[in-house]
Amino acid sequence: MLHTVIAVVGVAPELAGHVRLHPIRAEALVLIALVVLRHTLVRRRMTASS
Repeated sequence: MLHTVIAVVGVAPELAGHVRLHPIRAEALVLIALVVLRHTLVRRRMTASS
């Protein structure tokens, strides 16, 4: 889903104005969320007892 948001903002940057953000800031926030989510999932998988 986050990849879709990145693609949509990349194709139509004016959509970021609906949430009162500049397009580059909207993309940056989504990318940060993606990195944090992946880090959390990897950490959870590494620390899971098997």
